[in-house]
Amino acid sequence: MSRRQLLPKPTNIPVPQPDPSDESQTAHKRQGVSLACERCRKRKVKCDGGRPSCNPCFAANAECKFMSRGSSLAQRHEGLQESYKELRQAVETLCLGSERDAMDILKHVRQAQSLDNIIPVMCNHPRVVQYRLLSPEQRSSWVKAAQDGDLSECTSPPEPSNWTGQHHVLPVSCWTNLSQDDVWLSHLLRLFWTWDTTLARLFHYDLFVDVISTRQGNDDNFDDQFVAQFCSELLINSILAYSSRCFASSSHHTPKVHGQDFAREAYRLLGAEPLHNSISLLQAVAILSIYEYAFGDPQKGSMLFFGTLLDLRSTLNPVDERLVPDDARIRRRVQDALSLIASGFYCLDVKVCLITSPFVPPGWTAQLLTNGGQAPSPDVSTSDEKLWTPYPISDKPQISYRCDTFRIEYNLVRLTAECLEASEVNGKALMPNHHGAANIYNRLLNWKESNGRRFRGSSSTLPSWTAALAFYHTACIKLLGPFVNLPFLEFPDGKSARILSLEHSESIISIIKEYDVLFSTRHDYWLLHTCETAVRRLLLETNLHGPAKDYLAKGCELLYSIGRYMPQANRILLDVKKYVLENDMAIPDTLKTTLQAGSTRATPTVIANAAYLVLEGDDAGMLPLGQLEFNEIIKSI
Repeated sequence: MSRRQLLPKPTNIPVPQPDPSDESQTAHKRQGVSLACERCRKRKVKCDGGRPSCNPCFAANAECKFMSRGSSLAQRHEGLQESYKELRQAVETLCLGSERDAMDILKHVRQAQSLDNIIPVMCNHPRVVQYRLLSPEQRSSWVKAAQDGDLSECTSPPEPSNWTGQHHVLPVSCWTNLSQDDVWLSHLLRLFWTWDTTLARLFHYDLFVDVISTRQGNDDNFDDQFVAQFCSELLINSILAYSSRCFASSSHHTPKVHGQDFAREAYRLLGAEPLHNSISLLQAVAILSIYEYAFGDPQKGSMLFFGTLLDLRSTLNPVDERLVPDDARIRRRVQDALSLIASGFYCLDVKVCLITSPFVPPGWTAQLLTNGGQAPSPDVSTSDEKLWTPYPISDKPQISYRCDTFRIEYNLVRLTAECLEASEVNGKALMPNHHGAANIYNRLLNWKESNGRRFRGSSSTLPSWTAALAFYHTACIKLLGPFVNLPFLEFPDGKSARILSLEHSESIISIIKEYDVLFSTRHDYWLLHTCETAVRRLLLETNLHGPAKDYLAKGCELLYSIGRYMPQANRILLDVKKYVLENDMAIPDTLKTTLQAGSTRATPTVIANAAYLVLEGDDAGMLPLGQLEFNEIIKSI
């Protein structure tokens, strides 16, 4: 058998050389980057660290910014400190709170989907959030109450007998024929000033209190016609009706006069005789329209707001300066009041358009951007900063940031008006204006970033900031609506409108949930509609899973809780139930129960030929009752 002979390698065969381009590509792929640019870091894409612009930013023609190493370390250190503080407070709540709270916190921890979610789940538990926002003095009371097994004393409202000693009582009974209890009536007014974030903007508080007090007979400086401009029996009854239903519905005190009674009296005064057009008349009609939206007939509320109120505002004459008392303090208050009231009505216009869209009369949105885009801005240059107290939950005051809030809300409302106009145009267009919408969205993000730094800690739960933040997310959802089904169009951070709108919806529910934990006895009409916007947006997802499904359940639970006092929330749950059934959506059993319970309130069950059993002696049988109608309780037989 022959074998091949082994020979040495020939010397004349050239050795192949590696391709320099391949070598550079290999080296480029293996090259590590110590610091990514801010755009790549936010989008979570690979950054090559190129200066002055990395390849992804250069290809996208986007600005490329690198954070310095010192700033990056400082930011990480600040974040770790904040996380440590929150985790420490969560552990304190677990150790110092009641046994029931500890078990509930541990139950939530065990339900975390992964180890990475344990700390966020623990730190975001409602009891932990509540403990985090308490002052040191309140925490000691909270711990003592927890050890005694009763946390209600930390949040229970005072009894009516204590209201007189704690707060100034106004002669409100001089303005209504339904009650002579000035303590209770003053309590209702104070609830309105404390918790409402939109209708209360239609008033100058100090001037309003001065005018109310004129009927005590100890101030002859005010002319009757001047008083009628800023206060009337119609206005007082309207405020009392709204406050009774919104903010005093869960009070332990049982009054003899209810919100419906004040509303009937207000409507009687409205239709009794021709009324002189005045600012107080406009304020009363505005409040009654929102009252109908929340507790009565939404169609009637729409007619009052877009019909009656619009006609009155178009024929309102300026306040006659000859009627203003010759007092420098009063004159300054009148000037401030006129500025605040005009700005308040503008904010109300935009908010009502936002929550009632798409049922806004044609052309109304365009009117919000008249006068070259110059809306009436609030003049707060002479206003004094005031303290805010979460009456009657606590008597601990805190800074209200009232002047800042007026300016911040005004800027947000201006942007929201642009959102309304853009969404109205884009909703009808075959190809929406992506560039214009992205520009507005960027300005909304800047509004959030610039103002979010001011409202931190305890100030982050102020009703004014909570409402502004919820409306910010609602405006973003409205703006992004026409682009949800266009995934190829990217907004800031490289995300689609669908992803961004889901994030805004989840943020709304988180904000309202935290607010509900702290102030569960306050039922805000405006937060109700922001919650509705979030729930309806989540419903549009065909495959709900993970956090989105949990947020949908939480949103419906919030609506059900509000539905005990506001019928509009029950009608929303009924619509959600119908949508789920029509689209055959798979939802958890707990959510089905919530929707069923809420829809039952909106549509009573009627049994036409009801009867009950008689099981006494030999006369056992059926006794017919006729028609039986019931919701959660039997309404009529």
